[in-house]
Amino acid sequence: MRYIISILLTVAFSALKAQELAHTMKIQDEGNVDVIGSFESVLGGYITISQSGAEDADGNHLIINRLDSDMNCTAGQKILLSDATSYYHAAEDAEGNIYAVGINYNSGDYDGVIIKISQDGTLHWMTHLGNDDWDSLDRVVIMDDYLLVVGWTYSSGTGFQDLMYGAVAFDGSIISEQFLSLDANVEVVDLAFNDTGEPLFLLNQRVGVNYAYSIYAWQNDAWVNVFNDYTDGNLIAQCFDIYQSKLAIGYNYSVDESDYNWVLRLFDENQFNTFTFDQGNDFDYQFSDLIYDDIVLMIGHQNQYGLGGHDILVQQVNAEAIFVHAITFGEGEDDFARHVMRTSDGGFLVSGTTELQDHTRDTYLVKWDEHEVYGFSYTEAESSTQCDYVLSIDHFQNGSLSVQVLKDEIIFNTTISSFSILNIVGQELVAGSNSNRVSIASLPAGVYFLADKSAGRLLKFYHH
Repeated sequence: MRYIISILLTVAFSALKAQELAHTMKIQDEGNVDVIGSFESVLGGYITISQSGAEDADGNHLIINRLDSDMNCTAGQKILLSDATSYYHAAEDAEGNIYAVGINYNSGDYDGVIIKISQDGTLHWMTHLGNDDWDSLDRVVIMDDYLLVVGWTYSSGTGFQDLMYGAVAFDGSIISEQFLSLDANVEVVDLAFNDTGEPLFLLNQRVGVNYAYSIYAWQNDAWVNVFNDYTDGNLIAQCFDIYQSKLAIGYNYSVDESDYNWVLRLFDENQFNTFTFDQGNDFDYQFSDLIYDDIVLMIGHQNQYGLGGHDILVQQVNAEAIFVHAITFGEGEDDFARHVMRTSDGGFLVSGTTELQDHTRDTYLVKWDEHEVYGFSYTEAESSTQCDYVLSIDHFQNGSLSVQVLKDEIIFNTTISSFSILNIVGQELVAGSNSNRVSIASLPAGVYFLADKSAGRLLKFYHH
């Protein structure tokens, strides 16, 4: 069962008129989920993308939740993945197609992977990048003529974890695949866009035990190093954003790796302001994302006074790096925020996870409809609604033949002149001809075979 819990917030200085400013939403799934992204859809409303774990009873899935502008869940889509697959980032194009990137076990080692999913949940293609060692893709950017994918590789032969990048056509074919060595072990941790729309990537770099971070821009199909920070000590960057040529970076900092503090640093014309959140023994802070415009809004989690359990923490700091306000959310044993974005209505959308007492994790959202966050007090009001997945789509392939298995039918990637659906003992249950789909609504859950009689081949699939 999936349900929504709403929190009504009222502005503290407005006692005469209660106004709904924000609410939270929990989308429950049977298993554990990790949120990899959320964004405002070109089709209207919002999209959250999560991945369930391979340990879950129904397997490892990529989960796409679609919500309307009022935060009502309108559709849920699940795409079955192999166990050794993890996705880290996703983006949506102008037609509503979603591209997700990550890492996938492929032909004896791990490669970077990118997939295309249409708005109805159909998996169109999967493309691997990488060579004979471990490779991963961590970010995808939709350019005018191609998909820019960026991650890391051990396949370059330099002895370092180098930056890997490539251009992938919208049909899934690889245009180019290259690497950039920075003489350090590189990790891509965040993506932002400058005022002209160029993508910039925040990179952690490690040489030995020392950490530093840098920012590289993708300009005119080439890398340009636009910022470095080699402050004494260890800087482990987490997130960044750009506003009117000003830069906000959040990172963990330690002089000797024994006591890390969370630091926000704002750069403006070679000057900077710094705000440090001391971890100490009283608070356990960890921020995961931020946005920067006329304010800085940071999101993460907090464990207060060592009492156990974490709450989602939303922290506001002004442009001079001066603390303004903080507020926490959550209802489970552990609640974590992963992503924050500005919405077109002037509000914010925060996405993360909440962990229940049985240690399962669900998607957790917080949405503001107003520009400012500080000054809020809130009371809770509960309501519930059904939020079932309308599509459950599995993808199976044998050579050039692939199928999409939906609830009531399977769809082939090509028209077959003569075919049958067989059970595990070879009994013909359904027959068809000259079609690219067949109804399986009458079949109980189980294992079946699609027999392509014209080509003499079998494809095994599961019907849930």
